[in-house]
Amino acid sequence: MPSGSMSGMQLVMLAAGIPLEGIAILLIIERPLDTFRTAVNVEGDLVAALVVDKCQQNKS
Repeated sequence: MPSGSMSGMQLVMLAAGIPLEGIAILLIIERPLDTFRTAVNVEGDLVAALVVDKCQQNKS
């Protein structure tokens, strides 16, 4: 889910005393960061799948 962590981040920012205007700035920078985290996660999944496939081929 895109920007799924935003609700938690908003709660933390409000608890830390950061005004609501700070959340608007966070929304601007969150999307590129979220895209980067997703890309790294997918790459890790691909590498793990390749390692498992290679291990299975060696057992055959």
